[in-house]
Amino acid sequence: MSGLMFPAGFASASDPRASRRPVEARRFSGFCIRFQRGRLVRPITNSMEGNGNLLQIREAARLAGCHPDSLRRYERAGILTSRRGANGYRLFDTRDLAKLLGGARRPRRVPLDRVHRRSFMENGLPSDCVDLIFFRPPTADARAGVHPDRFVAFIRPYIEEARRILTPKGSLIVCAKEAARRSRDLYLVDMLGIATGEIGLRFIDEFCWVRSHVAPARVGPDKMPDGWLRCLHLSPSSSPETHPEQVQRGEGNGKSVTVSPSNVFVLPPERGADRDEDTPVNLVRRFVRYCTRPGGIVCDPLATPATPLAAMREGRRYICFQPNRARYHAIMASVAGEEEDVKRAAPVNPVNDLSPAEWMRFGASVWSVPKSAEERRITTEGEHPAVMPLELCTRLIRCLLPPTDEGPVLDPFCGLGSTLLAAKRLNKRSIGIEISEDYARLAGERAAREPASSARVDVHCADVRDVADLLEPGSVAMVLTSPPFWNVLDLKRTSDGRPVRTYRKAAASLASIPGYKSFVAALGRCFTGIEKVMRPGAPCVVEVMDLQRGPNFYPFHIDVCNAITRRTDLYLADAVVWDRTTDYNDQKPLGWAHRWFWRRTHSYILVFRKPA
Repeated sequence: MSGLMFPAGFASASDPRASRRPVEARRFSGFCIRFQRGRLVRPITNSMEGNGNLLQIREAARLAGCHPDSLRRYERAGILTSRRGANGYRLFDTRDLAKLLGGARRPRRVPLDRVHRRSFMENGLPSDCVDLIFFRPPTADARAGVHPDRFVAFIRPYIEEARRILTPKGSLIVCAKEAARRSRDLYLVDMLGIATGEIGLRFIDEFCWVRSHVAPARVGPDKMPDGWLRCLHLSPSSSPETHPEQVQRGEGNGKSVTVSPSNVFVLPPERGADRDEDTPVNLVRRFVRYCTRPGGIVCDPLATPATPLAAMREGRRYICFQPNRARYHAIMASVAGEEEDVKRAAPVNPVNDLSPAEWMRFGASVWSVPKSAEERRITTEGEHPAVMPLELCTRLIRCLLPPTDEGPVLDPFCGLGSTLLAAKRLNKRSIGIEISEDYARLAGERAAREPASSARVDVHCADVRDVADLLEPGSVAMVLTSPPFWNVLDLKRTSDGRPVRTYRKAAASLASIPGYKSFVAALGRCFTGIEKVMRPGAPCVVEVMDLQRGPNFYPFHIDVCNAITRRTDLYLADAVVWDRTTDYNDQKPLGWAHRWFWRRTHSYILVFRKPA
């Protein structure tokens, strides 16, 4: 029986009770752990608090009676800490394991895309994990069970727990309104004071939900029925992550206007037996679009059917809590009905994931895609002279690649990596090639800061002429790039006075070729290698602009098209005009009263295809 030890007070092998309850003890590094029917019962320590031995993860998991993945989960939750040994293995201290086995609270897994029938205060979520919390507290009156005088004490634990699980730039939406007794109570004002002064949240904005078609109610001769509710926007950061570009209004003639959501929402309430369960799905969808990206996590502490339905329809993950049995089953019935509708719905558009309105709008041959404020700052301050808008890259990938195609998307002249960033947000693998070390480093850092998905991003600091040696033949699903415009970066910008940035630091750059015809020929030879790594039928999108040098005009888009089609098997499938008037609204009236010429405020998006 060497290596086994039975502690005092338990049955030995000769005891008849041993046949009913077999007991086994195992010794690891001075410990004795007792098992009963394969289940950990209680750790028996021999000076556990003072030995401080270091164990590898497998031995530590055997000691704790759990799987190694559980120890990794405890480490991420901050319950355990590990260190790296000289051989690179993760080592755990036995003193931390003693605290864990001694009754420390273990984090339990909280599955996503599920409505949990328990209190939000027992959620078990780790910190900084939720992007949006939509909170619809019950009406503060005696009938609802929350008296107005006790509303702040009721809602404060929810706000504190929401602050803990929100990401640093997440959003908390509180949809409520003060109760009216003889006069309006001010408990929402008190709640805001506590949230901003003691809990550490910031008051970002206030929205108004106008509940149209409200049924009349007898509230007294000097009162009117509530036809609107407040939606208070709180966040841990003074500049939360918002996405106004995801809230768009499409017109029937192919035009679109990108606007931020209005502060007033006119939506009819959902009819139900409970007055606190009337939250419309479209109201939650507006905040989901505005405050999260695809793949983000939405939480509802006191769930209504609107939150999981809005998250499902917008492609977000959700986690909701509802301890009330009747409301829980009502929510689950709504979710089950939505899942059945999704299963029965046939794919309307197998080519891409565009809606009918987007299909009409993006199908127009003239696009007006302005740059964001951050992209204009990068261009103005000279960090990079020609940054492609992220919205333009996202739109092209969505139009030309099916949502089930995971890529990769190649940008052989990636610059600061707008193509890579757009592909990662769409959960597609991307590959970038950049000859400048500074720009390659910045593109990698920019893609690494994008938490939207775990799609792989590879950035190679290399010459585009070596693309056939870097990638496997026939492995690229799409090419999206903007090649250098000859030596345009070397010239002084007299029209807008922006700083001059050049690629001449790289000796092998195409911009260092002196002659225009030689430059176009070299650019065409680059696409010879790009064609080899493309799949049959894959699209190749090239954004170019015509050039003007003194009295000479160079039709760059025509020369590039001829150079590519002559040296490769790629054929021109289509062309789109990109209206860039908003990018050139600060130009000077050069040539006024002396010589007339046109200012080029548009680019050409050439769409090539490899024969299938």
